[in-house]
Amino acid sequence: RIAAVIASVLGAFAALGLFSFIVATQVSELAQNIPVYQTNILTKIRSLKETGVGGGILARLSKVVERVGQE
Repeated sequence: RIAAVIASVLGAFAALGLFSFIVATQVSELAQNIPVYQTNILTKIRSLKETGVGGGILARLSKVVERVGQE
């Protein structure tokens, strides 16, 4: 009975460790790609501004992106 409890606890910790590793890997990858995402978003916003689509919405979205970029 004790062996079963120990095995269950070890299995739970192993699953938790694996999950934590996967999440940490994904967050690290996302953090490395933020400049790429920022560049793509700014390019698309500029493109929409040039075509005149969206007016006020794009202006507000652009300000939000600029504020996020500053931080």
